[in-house]
Amino acid sequence: MKNKFNLLLYLIILILITVSYADQLYSVKVVFDGDTIMLSNRKHVRYIGIDSPEMNYKKGNASPFGFEAKKTNEKLLSGKAIRIEYDIQKKDHYGRILAYVYTADGIFLNNEMIKKGYAWNLFKGPNTKYSKVFLTSQHYAMSNKLGIWNNWQEKDGVKYLGNIKSKKFHHMDCTFGKQIAYANRIIFQKKWDAFYAGFSPCRRCILKQNG
Repeated sequence: MKNKFNLLLYLIILILITVSYADQLYSVKVVFDGDTIMLSNRKHVRYIGIDSPEMNYKKGNASPFGFEAKKTNEKLLSGKAIRIEYDIQKKDHYGRILAYVYTADGIFLNNEMIKKGYAWNLFKGPNTKYSKVFLTSQHYAMSNKLGIWNNWQEKDGVKYLGNIKSKKFHHMDCTFGKQIAYANRIIFQKKWDAFYAGFSPCRRCILKQNG
């Protein structure tokens, strides 16, 4: 009798665990780019800790490597259910879910996009749980010249101003860069150096100009 009770209890626990896990799985309806997707429940999810080249759907074009980043994300997600992991801040100011995204078979999407060279490390508090992991993967992609790091080119003699606190870097004449407190400033001789140090480009002065 005791053995039957223990078996029944075990089966109940197993079912509860299975149901709980199943409730955490989602299917993907749309892949917008290298770091944003829409779930089948129409909720938008923004990958935490990474940024990828932009897609401009209004104009039908993209930043360099934008289409490649989107296709890479689509390929990684193709036919797979996902689960999401939260950090401290669960939504951004657009109302999108901020998450670490995993396929059901264990691929860590945020990290994989960086490791394949189609996204870069985006340090943005308070969600910094895997920042060191992402930067390590970025070093790997940069060292092996994968994706956006392949055939890297930039102008000589152009310096960049970084913010040690926010981990952002700017053109020297950027209005936002000029507002950085002197104690938080660092000068980079190249964009490559800024990326390798874990800084991400200012959207106003660098990504907007693609320069």
